[in-house]
Amino acid sequence: MARRFSPAELVGRALDADETIEVGLGPWTQCLVDGSGFNAFNHIMVAIDGACRNNGRADARASLGVYFGKDNSRWNKSEILPAREATSQRAELCAALRALHLVDSYVARERNRSVTDGRTLEKLVIKSDSDYLVQAMTEWIFTWSENDYRDASGSPVQNADLFRRILTLVGKLDQERKLKVLFWKVPRDENMDADRLANAALDTAAASTWDYLAPDDRESEEYDSKRVWRWHMRMAHVKLRTLRMAIRSGTGIDVTEEQVQREIDKGASCPTCVRMGNGPDGIDFD
Repeated sequence: MARRFSPAELVGRALDADETIEVGLGPWTQCLVDGSGFNAFNHIMVAIDGACRNNGRADARASLGVYFGKDNSRWNKSEILPAREATSQRAELCAALRALHLVDSYVARERNRSVTDGRTLEKLVIKSDSDYLVQAMTEWIFTWSENDYRDASGSPVQNADLFRRILTLVGKLDQERKLKVLFWKVPRDENMDADRLANAALDTAAASTWDYLAPDDRESEEYDSKRVWRWHMRMAHVKLRTLRMAIRSGTGIDVTEEQVQREIDKGASCPTCVRMGNGPDGIDFD
């Protein structure tokens, strides 16, 4: 189960009035602003926000912002939500769900690949300015889940569908990744990075749409593709078919033969190999 984050647990003392914790000022780190700096390699902190314009009206539009930090910008999201999610509360919940999906599918794996000194990832902190989200996930959710998502009066809990999904992902991260999820309520002026991303999606016609009911396979495929080419470079630009054979021998490579074959079938090329005249997909060491 999720619980409320206490900055004192991370920093080792209570924060002064002029101090706060910033997200991702370095790869996989946090920083205590206006106080002593520190690294927290066993934590990931992500700031989230939901936005809804014309809330409560038929023409309402909603969006989300997810901010992992300027040095982890490939995971930052600024996305429109489907019309059915166009309320302030649902936008906040969708932002939390999006962040949890990203950590489960991509970010936790990337962090564990990058930090190789034995410090395992233990906690994920969701930073939000939403009282509704944080109170629900750290207080009310325990009773709701025991009562089939009905409140004290016996009425169905509003937005129960999203709360169920969030709780399922929190449990999955806990059980499968041993990653505890904490929620942190901050003032809005300490959550401006996520706020800007959420509002930017509403200000541009080019913003993509994220729908948890219709996941975009392209995001997963792009991630898999990058991992294949990363291993290609790590192994001195070997040909992809050589990489595929290495996987069969059980070398600890964390991509699959199918993922490598997909790149081969696409006719994808390594720019470095092409420039060096080694062929489009590497050097043949056979």
